[in-house]
Amino acid sequence: MYRIKKIIAVFLCGGLFTACERDYNAELSVKNVIPHYVYISSDIETNVLATDIIDRGETEKSLQLTVKYAVTEEANASVEAILAPDMSLVEDYNKKKSKKFLPFPEANLSFTTGTVNIPVGSLETSVDFKIVNLDQLPNGEFLLPITIKSVNASNGFPVFEAKKTAYYQVVNKGAALKGQWLFDDESNPAKATVGKDLQPVGSGFTQVQGPEGKKGAVRISQGSYFKAVHEIAAGESGKVEEYTMLIDFKYPATGTWYTFYQTNLNNNDDADFFINKTGNIGVGDLGYSSAVAPANAWNRLIITLKKGVGIKFYLNGNMIHAPATNLDKDRFYLDPAGVILFGDEDGDDGEFDVARVDIYEGVMSEARIKVISGTGDSEPVDLSHITYNFSAPDFTAPAVSGAKPLEFENPASVTAVAGPGERGAALITKNNSVKVPNSKGTEMNTYTMLLDILPLGTDDDYAALFQATESNSGDDADLYIRNDGRLGQGNYGEAGAVPLNKWSRIVVVVDVAKNICDYYVNGSFYMHNPGRASHMTIGSSHYWLFADAYGHDYEYDIHCAGFSIWDKNLTEDEIAALGNADKPLQP
Repeated sequence: MYRIKKIIAVFLCGGLFTACERDYNAELSVKNVIPHYVYISSDIETNVLATDIIDRGETEKSLQLTVKYAVTEEANASVEAILAPDMSLVEDYNKKKSKKFLPFPEANLSFTTGTVNIPVGSLETSVDFKIVNLDQLPNGEFLLPITIKSVNASNGFPVFEAKKTAYYQVVNKGAALKGQWLFDDESNPAKATVGKDLQPVGSGFTQVQGPEGKKGAVRISQGSYFKAVHEIAAGESGKVEEYTMLIDFKYPATGTWYTFYQTNLNNNDDADFFINKTGNIGVGDLGYSSAVAPANAWNRLIITLKKGVGIKFYLNGNMIHAPATNLDKDRFYLDPAGVILFGDEDGDDGEFDVARVDIYEGVMSEARIKVISGTGDSEPVDLSHITYNFSAPDFTAPAVSGAKPLEFENPASVTAVAGPGERGAALITKNNSVKVPNSKGTEMNTYTMLLDILPLGTDDDYAALFQATESNSGDDADLYIRNDGRLGQGNYGEAGAVPLNKWSRIVVVVDVAKNICDYYVNGSFYMHNPGRASHMTIGSSHYWLFADAYGHDYEYDIHCAGFSIWDKNLTEDEIAALGNADKPLQP
């Protein structure tokens, strides 16, 4: 998988996304500067990297930048300074350079303002910050100023004003996600993952099984539909003239009409995109595809529209309709107030299932469409189930291609040991907690995890198995085993369930919204612990195994033969089928 490295620049998202223009002030000439000044390092002058990670189908949705600052000569004491973004500088920059940049959206910037220092004897140091949620970055031309806010005056190093700020130009002309609905919340099928919740009209909405690897979908009956508020700004016509729409759908059979969307919010004329009675996709003003959407199977439809270019639509990654410049004036443009999904005024909206809708500002590239539909050169990675086998020689390697490797606190101390059955395992020592990157890159509130372990004994009452808190500080771990074989946190079950010096398979099922935190041992139910559910959210970055917030106080030597995580709740039957630790884990 393509790995993003730290760079002293910035990068591109869905289109042109570059870093340049370090400063519009005077050049720093060390020969002509009074010594003992702090300044932005010239190393960030014109480093430019142009790589479209979204179109390449990468799972990373953020970019870490490194900004250097320096002193003109070595200090005999550390030089403390604070660097931070300052959007108030954009207006002044625009006036001086006759530009029209927008301030960079702070919602897409992650930066911890704080004191950093150049150590004694050094000339420079650096500060990291992140541009985040690249797929949700609005379209536009932005300016991101990074400036020295203050310097500790006691060390005698003032700020050199002519080199106080570095400027990054960020231009995004690609497709930016504005709304996403996954229909997998039984209590609220209209819930938004990105953007605003849908507005249901009618009562014909039923939770059904989604595609493989996905928790759920919604069945929409004839006469019922959703209104989506997309929050995309209008163009010159007063309507949205450029957008991309993605719909995952399954229709039962040919012989009736099915509706995708209606641009008229009054819903008093024909909708604007259909499956006709023979399974072809389109509408009369555009014509219909020659390709037929497979019935009773999950399909992905992607529609792009750009004023002056026309409409393209893709089925399962393949273009099934050439550009159509006949847009019937503005029929296919979206109302800035929203769009009706799956509604029609005269009954051409047959009942069918929908598992996902995305609405993007801008036109998605064909390369990206192929990747997210599973037909591109870079196949999308299924990260709904990830396994680590903890086996030599590479103990950190995931069994799923595309998932990220484990990170041991002390990798050199990991040793191979015999596992259950014919499997291998690793000895994880007390001082070697395991950092597990969240390969999906999104917060996880509903999941199932599995651990195959052999506890070697403790010299205290508790040994930590799992810690959800990314910082691994400020609170206890979220799952312990006690030296009498009881499992839990806060509440503990019966003794002897996870005995010392014997292999056990532990499964934990979590659904934070439903207050579920259930434990299973060797395929059998062990206990409910609903009071722990609110603590079990896994952050978008990482989580921990065998780690505790209080250093190594509750970490002990343990054998581990495997760890798995699913982004759904396994059923009791599925957990029973997993059996005990003698049974190998599936990738």
